[in-house]
Amino acid sequence: MAAQYYHQDPLSSADRKASSLGPDQLTALNIDPGFPYYISPSFPGKVQDSTGAYILRSSPLLQPFGLFDPNAAFTPPRIPNGSGGYKTFSGPTAVSDYNSDPYWTTHGGSPYVADPGVLLNTTILGRDSVQSQDRRNVFVSGERDLLDKQVQFFGDFLYANINSEGKLAPSPVIGLGAKQANINIPGDNPYNPFGIDLGPIGGTNGLPPGGPRIRSRFWDSGDRIFDAQTHFYHVVGGLKGDLDHGWSYNGAYTYNLYDQIQFVHNAISGTALDLALKPSLDPAAAAAGLSQQPGSTGAPVPIYNLFSVPGHNDPASLEAIRTTLFTTGKSQEWDALGVINGTPLDLAAGPLGVAVGGGYTEESLETDFDGLTRQGKVPGLNAALPTSGRRTSWAGFAEMRLPITSPDMNIPALCSLELTAAGRYETFEPGGDSAVPKVSLRWQPLDEQVTLRASYSQSFVAPATFELFGGDFVNVPVFGLRLTSATNAPGVGRQEYTVDRSNPTLKPRDAENWSGGIVISPKAVKGLTLSVDYYRVKTRNDIFRVPGQTMVDDLNAKGSASIWQPYFFKADGSQITTTAINQANDEDWGTLIDPLQNGASIETEGLDFAGSYVLDAEAAGKFTFYANANLLLRYDYSDPFSGHFRYAGKFSDAVTGDPGGQGTLPDYQIVTGLAWDFHHFTYSVNARYVPPVPPPAARVLPSTANLGPWIAGIPLTCSLRMSSAQNSASSFAAPASPSASIMSPIMTRR
Repeated sequence: MAAQYYHQDPLSSADRKASSLGPDQLTALNIDPGFPYYISPSFPGKVQDSTGAYILRSSPLLQPFGLFDPNAAFTPPRIPNGSGGYKTFSGPTAVSDYNSDPYWTTHGGSPYVADPGVLLNTTILGRDSVQSQDRRNVFVSGERDLLDKQVQFFGDFLYANINSEGKLAPSPVIGLGAKQANINIPGDNPYNPFGIDLGPIGGTNGLPPGGPRIRSRFWDSGDRIFDAQTHFYHVVGGLKGDLDHGWSYNGAYTYNLYDQIQFVHNAISGTALDLALKPSLDPAAAAAGLSQQPGSTGAPVPIYNLFSVPGHNDPASLEAIRTTLFTTGKSQEWDALGVINGTPLDLAAGPLGVAVGGGYTEESLETDFDGLTRQGKVPGLNAALPTSGRRTSWAGFAEMRLPITSPDMNIPALCSLELTAAGRYETFEPGGDSAVPKVSLRWQPLDEQVTLRASYSQSFVAPATFELFGGDFVNVPVFGLRLTSATNAPGVGRQEYTVDRSNPTLKPRDAENWSGGIVISPKAVKGLTLSVDYYRVKTRNDIFRVPGQTMVDDLNAKGSASIWQPYFFKADGSQITTTAINQANDEDWGTLIDPLQNGASIETEGLDFAGSYVLDAEAAGKFTFYANANLLLRYDYSDPFSGHFRYAGKFSDAVTGDPGGQGTLPDYQIVTGLAWDFHHFTYSVNARYVPPVPPPAARVLPSTANLGPWIAGIPLTCSLRMSSAQNSASSFAAPASPSASIMSPIMTRR
């Protein structure tokens, strides 16, 4: 029996230089400032039209450009029309027309300046690279003889309770369209400088290209807090036993339950926001600046201003539009597995070993969302509906171990030679069938001091239930695209909404595996073991997402003739219906759906080194010194749409534009440690080193500047473990990599 408690403090992105550099700092290091996911073009005081983007002169974000005017209007005023009302501005040049109106020549100058290239470093608002976590584990294991050693009952039980919390910057508004933030601003909102209905209620005039595009961020509402509460149960129960003539059996039932609820605090209710943007139906209340949204006391709150720089919305309005969202997920798996082992024949080199078995597995996944998310009324998120799915599989396998020679046979150079052959067949519903073989050879030419080994196998990995039935998740990557649909429109880099979608028709991944190596245990140095192994793995039919940039380029070249036409929606929810170019542009972008599919390939090869030395110090205990290293020789990725990429020795991320991004793949890494066995306890210390890893070359600006090392991840980690030799299941440890803790939820990056 064992129990464990683990606590991890959060790590703010601002405390990690490599993940919080601003645009100017990135450029100075020769890194493209458009690629980091924490850099955003969406912030308060920004609007766009076909002539470009504009920012309020009172925005502090203009300070690095020398354009900040602290005395300028904090919100764009409406322009009187001379008849007791206000002017209206619509069409593709609405912002430019407003900003160049003659009114400003006598009223302090226009409130907006052309965007000089401002980008928001969201880490200044607050976001965590590593979430805080509290984890409590209880583990129980045991067995009991029911009929001597012929029938034994065994069982394991694990319960883990994980609470984690992290934060992201306030929600962005990249546009008002139904497929963007889905926000409606009426023309009579006193802060609306254009005087027309904006958003879905405005029709063609309320959204680009027929009207202005509004960008903002709910800056004053505070960071979004992600609070995940997870319960995990693992139960195993079964029977095993030894039979006559060298036969044995093992049969077990396993049940796993993963149950999580994640709350998002300080999110924005789109329903409440729509009401807070509308003036009260009572003319007197509307004249006093009150909205249709009631506050905590039931009285209407002040009208919300989506156009101003931060710090100018009433706290009552902010409180009224804040909400807490939730997402629930429940994954269950149970399987029944049985295997029979035996030695039916005695051969000249030893007994022939066989194993035959099979099993049945059933997996299910259910997700659900709060009502606002279901309705698509959460700015920054598309509508998401509950999802569920179930998969079953049957499997059968057999293995044979054939001794060919043994030391007793005294054959030169063939002290011991052993062949192992195995095969497995499994059928999935959904998913199809797979059958794979494995062959391995073990050879000791002289004695046990030198062992040569080699193997070849085929393998498959079934899609995870989340890949099959996980539903939709929103990301906001940066794309290179045209500003408008015009033939000569300038190219820009912009964050745009995409939806990562699961796919219930996915098939298993297939792979071929080769390995070979040598193990040396010299008698001259008792306790020393050294080994080196070569491996090569090549996958086929791997699961991937088509890079969004590939889809965008094809849409802009072919329009409705693109194979990706069904996956793209404009800001108003419509789709591309003609073959005109540049229709997936920034001006009226809505969202791009990117489903998982089969067809990628990964090929990797490398060398694994290992060494250990055991020193028995008698009364002082036993010391084990060990070190392992991996040398990555190749890691290549390819898919039918993106081509071939080499990621060995680099950091790559699919979210930020790298096809099939694989994360951190250092050229080498080293793990070393010491274990001390003393008085029924084992104490161990481990250390891991990862060298500096650069991003792919596409992330580096065309310049002669020296990039220098770019660190991805933790270069050196250590852990301390103490366990009792009286119960091998009892251990208490601090994980070597806290950020890789069990079941830690992943927050949407934007």
